[in-house]
Amino acid sequence: MAPPDDSISLAAALDGWLSAIEPLTLDGWQSSQTWIFGHTARGRVCPYGTEYGNQGIFEQPRQLAAISGFYRAFGLQLARHGRERADHACCELEFLGFLCRKEAFAAETGDQASLQETQKAARLFLRDHLGRFASAFASLLQEHDPVGFYRELGRFLSTFLAHLCRHFDVPPGPAMLRLRPEDDGPAPMACGGSEELVQLRLPS
Repeated sequence: MAPPDDSISLAAALDGWLSAIEPLTLDGWQSSQTWIFGHTARGRVCPYGTEYGNQGIFEQPRQLAAISGFYRAFGLQLARHGRERADHACCELEFLGFLCRKEAFAAETGDQASLQETQKAARLFLRDHLGRFASAFASLLQEHDPVGFYRELGRFLSTFLAHLCRHFDVPPGPAMLRLRPEDDGPAPMACGGSEELVQLRLPS
């Protein structure tokens, strides 16, 4: 359970995001998305976790393999008909949400072995992957959309991440993090999209 002040701050951040959705038109959302993310992996705001940090030439493929390994360990894989890499913020957030649901179910049913396994995986994934870059990603959303939907989404994400880091006892990542040098060579691509899970799916 989150402490009362966490619950209040999360609710306030969520209300701010929902308020920004109400006046949003489809054209307005599409224009904002293009302005912020562009049509390449590195727009004004980069949503790909392995693009962040001063990494060596072989670190990005290693990190992508590690992220995909987490997904496979819990019976998930990237769906065939999507367009996102394993390190996209949406994929990583969706996976952590999946782990949080498993944690809640294990706690409710008294399955201590599953609870400990899931908590350990969530802690490691948050520490080594999502939590490493997502605070910087959230800050960039707020910076590049100072009055709209993505600003409030960034504010909510920042608040949510702070709560998750406290819950799993993981140090929060920096609010500012440079992108890796662009001359490291092409990054492997993956895909996303499914029915129950938007970017992940169970193997057939």
